[in-house]
Amino acid sequence: MSNKVWIDDERAPQDFLSAAECEGIVWIKKIREAIRYIKEHAEEIEVMYLDYYMDDLYLDGSELVFEVLHGRKEGAFSNLKTVYLHSSDETAIDEMMEYAEEIKALGVDMLPAPYRK
Repeated sequence: MSNKVWIDDERAPQDFLSAAECEGIVWIKKIREAIRYIKEHAEEIEVMYLDYYMDDLYLDGSELVFEVLHGRKEGAFSNLKTVYLHSSDETAIDEMMEYAEEIKALGVDMLPAPYRK
């Protein structure tokens, strides 16, 4: 299993990350699949790259942020170091960043991705 997960229904990781960063990355394009995957592989994941708008009218990237937040409080995601947010919507980034301090207090950095366009 990979320790890096790219969650985005449209943008490909190789368009934004270096070849080394893409090596072994898991690209998930559906939000419900992403939720299931991060729950099942929580202990393996070290880096997550999250989009906000996905393939579902009712679920968005904030659901994944909540999974990390609540999972960390319960002892999951013990190897997770960084969550990068790469939505092109500033409001969406701001919404997810409202949890950055709380997640940071649990040992995970969450920040807007440096490659955002």
